[in-house]
Amino acid sequence: MKHVYLLVLAGWWGHLAQAQAPQVRFSQLPAPLQLFPRDTASRAEVPVGGRLLTPGYQQVSLQVFRNNLLHSYQRQTLAYDPFGAQFSFKSSIRAELAEYRFDVYAHRSATDSVRLARRDSVVCGDVFLINGQSNATTETGMQEYTYRNEFHRTFGRTGFEQKFADTLWTLANRPGALVGVWGGELMRLITETYRIPVCILNGGVAGTDILFQYPNPALPEDLTTSYGRLLYRAQRANLHRAAKAMFWRQGEAEAFFNYPGYARRFDPLYRAWKRDYPALERIYVFQNNIIGQTSSQTAGEVLEFQRRSPQMYPDVVALATVGLPGYDGTHFNAAGYVQSGRQLFRLVARDFYRSTDLNQINSPTLRKAFYISPQRDAIRLVFDEGQALRWPADSSLRTPAGRAYTRRMVDFVYLDGKRGNVQRGDAQANHVTLTLARPDSARRISYLPAAFKDSLSDFYDGPHLRNGRGLAAFAFQDVPIAEALPAPNLRTSSAEYDTVRVSWTVFSPKNSTQLLLERSDDGGRSFRQLAKLPDSLTGFVDTQNLLRGFRYVYRLRSVDDFRESLPDTASAVTPGFQLLNLNARALSPSQVRLEWAATVGPSGFRFSVLERSTRPDSGFAEIARLPYPTVSYTDSLLRANTLYFYRVRVINGPVESAPLGTNVRTAAITGTEPGAAEFRLFPNPTRQAITIEWPTAQTGYLLLTDVLGSVRLRHPFQQRRRLDLSLPHLAPGLYLLRAETGTGTHQKKLLVE
Repeated sequence: MKHVYLLVLAGWWGHLAQAQAPQVRFSQLPAPLQLFPRDTASRAEVPVGGRLLTPGYQQVSLQVFRNNLLHSYQRQTLAYDPFGAQFSFKSSIRAELAEYRFDVYAHRSATDSVRLARRDSVVCGDVFLINGQSNATTETGMQEYTYRNEFHRTFGRTGFEQKFADTLWTLANRPGALVGVWGGELMRLITETYRIPVCILNGGVAGTDILFQYPNPALPEDLTTSYGRLLYRAQRANLHRAAKAMFWRQGEAEAFFNYPGYARRFDPLYRAWKRDYPALERIYVFQNNIIGQTSSQTAGEVLEFQRRSPQMYPDVVALATVGLPGYDGTHFNAAGYVQSGRQLFRLVARDFYRSTDLNQINSPTLRKAFYISPQRDAIRLVFDEGQALRWPADSSLRTPAGRAYTRRMVDFVYLDGKRGNVQRGDAQANHVTLTLARPDSARRISYLPAAFKDSLSDFYDGPHLRNGRGLAAFAFQDVPIAEALPAPNLRTSSAEYDTVRVSWTVFSPKNSTQLLLERSDDGGRSFRQLAKLPDSLTGFVDTQNLLRGFRYVYRLRSVDDFRESLPDTASAVTPGFQLLNLNARALSPSQVRLEWAATVGPSGFRFSVLERSTRPDSGFAEIARLPYPTVSYTDSLLRANTLYFYRVRVINGPVESAPLGTNVRTAAITGTEPGAAEFRLFPNPTRQAITIEWPTAQTGYLLLTDVLGSVRLRHPFQQRRRLDLSLPHLAPGLYLLRAETGTGTHQKKLLVE
């Protein structure tokens, strides 16, 4: 009996366990910490589905929680077949700083249910990839970079060694799951700026050349290759069709070990990325810094390819790493990587998040280099449009032992591989002019050495060309120097109030150049492009927002793909405003009426400025600024029997007419004007206050003057029969109180005790 009892008990527990934990096979289920890529509507659809194998259940439900609050609820009735009962749900989540939880339940009845699965911390956001070598992994800065964020995700907990079975989602930049310092900083800026979770997969492997990153042509997912391991992770995470960009930071191995043919080796890798990650919109290529080595046969080749890669591939964006802080000849400290991430963020924000911060966010890159004179004693470097280059000051440095030394920018500009002939550099807008110590016949120019190490430093520690936002220009190697184009001869042929005609003679070969016509509205301090014209033209009519009475400076250059001419300039002045008939007449002892006329262009004028003085040629102060079409003004609160000088100017933006002047004397007070309302004044004499009364309500103002005519009190009033006024501190004596109203002027004497 005892054995039978035990068997029955075991069966009962087995049945209970079966009831509490039914067998289920999920075909679709989010993983904890998973990031789903967002779609164009900034959402993601999360599928949940499978088969319930245990019979006896009527329904399956899905509860979705957003930040632990119920977000959605779905329930399905089950229909069993010989293989169980199938269920399928789809739930939409938003790309936002919110975490979602998914709970799946099986129901025997309305009151009897059991949870089949729980998956929490699920988010929706954007996906990016990093690849390369040690400056991609940034292991050297990870101990200093401690920023963490629950909305930063990666796939694979073991970092860059990547165990094949490691298919777990995890928080990015946790110990072991390395995204890297600049990758982490990029994630931080995206999340904090645009409130979107981010996932980055980093497939970089330190110390590897570009061939190490190649795929197996027969099996791209081959886990014995670095390429295959990254692709495998992306596929298992279902991110390979959603990655927006690849960040490629590699090339130091080729520079250090003199592996040739970098451009040729990059192309197959680029094509593999485009095949296996079909959603890639951008590939960002980092230009290496100057390696800490005395020389290298291939470092310059690598630098030059990285700089020119956007010209070869339309979806490639390049950025420089020269000039970043914390460099040791190979790697950077955390501060250097952080700055690199911030520079990268501005480009990513422009390309993917519609950022309006577009001014000088690209590293300046050289477009052409040419001699600017037949004597070949100066060279012009033209960088991309919109850049504002800064020529750096010399760097004053010290060795660890305290020895002082100086690095000069001119010493790191090379003509045919030699330095020493560049005497001075001047930067203006997007070009740099190099003045040479003597004429030169060099055919190629380089900026910064491809490799550098000397007795003072193990790495390049000299100055850098930078733009207005501090971004260092790309290093360039052996760029051809073209001959100068002859300067055109520019002249203005006529100027009307809204039209300027310019003409020119071009001495360059026909059909080989273009003409770049620019205009300055500030006297030649800055220019903007008006037109890019074929060199077959000899004139241009400018009608673009011209103002009357304004001086415009025009500048014309011949340009082609490799060189430019020096510019020639000419100026023109459009006819100005003309003021007519400024008249002034005294209306009363305190009022003057001003009237004038003006001739203006079709656009009219914005406003007139009136000024007044008691001296004919100095002391003018603005008394009114009147909008068009006002051409009259009444000046009030004036002193009686006083000569006033007036002048008026018509203004339209930066353009104004010459002033037109006149003068008028206000009327003297001879007594009470006819019709003026008599007023009572008391107490009189007084010390501190007075009261004024009229028989009817009046509107006007009071003027209290001393016997010399100096105004001691002005007080306007409206519809008042009585005024109680406190007097300013006055010396004892006789004063005149004048009331000017709509009916006339009346005056009384006031004695202050």
